[in-house]
Amino acid sequence: KIMKIAIDSARVRTRALALRPANAQTHHLLGRLLALLERFDEARPHFERALQIDPANADAKADLGRLQAVIGR
Repeated sequence: KIMKIAIDSARVRTRALALRPANAQTHHLLGRLLALLERFDEARPHFERALQIDPANADAKADLGRLQAVIGR
């Protein structure tokens, strides 16, 4: 059930980015959802984009670090 919620939430956030592509929070949250779904290669650019938009986003920075540790890059 949690995976279906994550998939549905990822779809909503993807649509939100189509409307506001420069929203750091949405990129960050979509990255988290994709990482939860183990779609690591898709998650990484969203964490990176969140940090491009908002370099002070400590949560996105921490999540990107955890993702890099998991995938070894």
